[in-house]
Amino acid sequence: MTSKVVVRDNFIRCPCCNNRIRLVQHKSHGAVYARNWRSVNVQQLIFLQIWRDSKIGDSFVTKRELHKVLLPQMKKAKLRAFINYLNFAARVSELVSAGTNHKGSIIEKIPFVTTKDRDNIRGPFYALRMSRANKVLKRGGILT
Repeated sequence: MTSKVVVRDNFIRCPCCNNRIRLVQHKSHGAVYARNWRSVNVQQLIFLQIWRDSKIGDSFVTKRELHKVLLPQMKKAKLRAFINYLNFAARVSELVSAGTNHKGSIIEKIPFVTTKDRDNIRGPFYALRMSRANKVLKRGGILT
């Protein structure tokens, strides 16, 4: 049997016994299912090349900033899996963890950055690991 419940401050009340149940959202580093990939597809390969060749290169940026900067090139390259922002965010998450069971990640993800005034700005922020990306591009998408 299913019942509707109301979420309040990360808790719900059990509809049967009225006990408080704490809700926990498990977050991992990127898309878990992509960890054992051995290669990336052609669209992901083109996206990595566009990012590598862009003016932001290996700078730490949010997904929104990255999408905004790379959107014209992605449209020109007809990367249908990357043009819509929600799909774009999912593809970046896949690339964060793509092949990490075999070697290091292509994209680095950090939770915050520190400004020159030592203020922390919450992210997450993403940067392309140039050496890893260059190897993957040189090998035609092979991650192992």
